[in-house]
Amino acid sequence: MKRLSLFLSIILLLGAVSVNAQRRGKKNVKAKKAETEEVVEDPRITIMKSAIQNIIFIDSIVVDKNDFFKHYKLSKEMGSFHSPKEFWRGANESKTLIYLNELKDKCYFANKASDGLSRLYSCDILGDDWGEPYELKGIADTAKYTNINYPYMMPDGITFYFAATGKESIGGYDIFVTRYDSEEGSFLNAENIGMPFNSTANDYLYAIDEFNNLGWFATDRRQLKDKVCIYIFIPSENRKVYNTATMSEDEVNGYATINSIAKTWYNKKAKEEALARLKRIKNENGQTSDSKVINFVINDNVTYNSEKDFKLKENVENFRRWNNLVAKHETIEKTLAITRNYYASANQKDRDELKSSIINDENELYKLEIEIRQLEKEIRNSENQATK
Repeated sequence: MKRLSLFLSIILLLGAVSVNAQRRGKKNVKAKKAETEEVVEDPRITIMKSAIQNIIFIDSIVVDKNDFFKHYKLSKEMGSFHSPKEFWRGANESKTLIYLNELKDKCYFANKASDGLSRLYSCDILGDDWGEPYELKGIADTAKYTNINYPYMMPDGITFYFAATGKESIGGYDIFVTRYDSEEGSFLNAENIGMPFNSTANDYLYAIDEFNNLGWFATDRRQLKDKVCIYIFIPSENRKVYNTATMSEDEVNGYATINSIAKTWYNKKAKEEALARLKRIKNENGQTSDSKVINFVINDNVTYNSEKDFKLKENVENFRRWNNLVAKHETIEKTLAITRNYYASANQKDRDELKSSIINDENELYKLEIEIRQLEKEIRNSENQATK
């Protein structure tokens, strides 16, 4: 059963207008009016400016573009980024940045297709080595995108971010989000995530660290050649936008292009707490996930607080898998709640379209609950047996 493009639009964007994309670096078209000249803005940019996401940006750093991903301090539970040379044996230069999932059994990367344009591919672990790469279905739409790159899959295995150039972009690379339909084995129609993340420059590698509640993305707006600026922000559970109707044009442009991160600090407490989390991550750089605090009940008298507490080595991986399943369950549960709220106030046509999505999510939650309970029971039983 196919998911609906409408579903993504509810959560992430108020709308997008399909018109020809402006070329990178091309100035806005000028139209003469009387004796003065008026700048005509790309209609899509005008729409995006009316729905700028209200995000707190806590920090930004300017780094070299060639290895900028190394500055993304994601927790182990979120997977990791790698260069081709450190990841592939006999690395092919046409392959670019690789994203490896948290279970280390699946990776995503861009590679040049037969037409010379980059597309997104994935590989799965088969035994002790990687299997043959296969192209991701539902994303390689040449009518919308030319080059596609910078993949990132959330731990739920459903929500997927990437960057692409083409008719759906307002500049160079823009960031897009889609969801994976497991029944169809394909991704849904992707949506441009809008401003302030996208601009007329290149914007890419959007990643959310749910474990630390921090987000990252890179851009070359206002940067020298071969440099990018990485912005660190607090992800918003529910999409909030600025009331641009009450703002001046300069204020709107400032929020749309992130002219000042300090002006986004409307919640100083949240900002300081996020900075503390970021500082902790930087201090823990290189620390293994074994030393992170966990909370897993083995029996009435024993609760594990570290992965080092597990007696059986295989249960460390089982626990990580259990933890990912729990995170996936929480994500779908939140998404389902948003859909149900919209369903309550939607018209009959929209309700008919949303019904299948709701049913599918409910079935997915039910299956996950069974899998979580079974795996939890297996871990507990085997650990209790090992201590006897």
